[in-house]
Amino acid sequence: MPGVTALILASGSPARLNTLRNAGIEPEVIVSNVDESVVDSTDPAEVSGTLARLKAEAVAALVARPALVLGCDSVLAFDGRVLGKPADAADARHRWQRMRGRHGVLHTGHWQACRGCRRHHRPLRRRHRRRDRRLRSHG
Repeated sequence: MPGVTALILASGSPARLNTLRNAGIEPEVIVSNVDESVVDSTDPAEVSGTLARLKAEAVAALVARPALVLGCDSVLAFDGRVLGKPADAADARHRWQRMRGRHGVLHTGHWQACRGCRRHHRPLRRRHRRRDRRLRSHG
């Protein structure tokens, strides 16, 4: 993209920032503050892709200079349901206990936005199995 010299990560996720840093990329971070409840779908791939797009486009609308904006979102599907973010640490522990020894699918959507151009990447899917060892390490 001619004239684009900056990468903006439209996410407050420390893991996403570290992934980019480990690849030698130091992005600017601008959190989108998109209301995730506006996406009304039961399809986890659609939810993650739509939220990634909304986040990237919201931040791109705030930026006046040429920049590539990367929006990302991950949604966990478990027992045929889309699980949103846990309400608190106790809710997270309860979910992990319920998932013990079973599989969920983590859907991750990515969206790139730039002045007048948009690129969408298919959501990535990763299987995660919750193990007791990991549960104990998180309190």
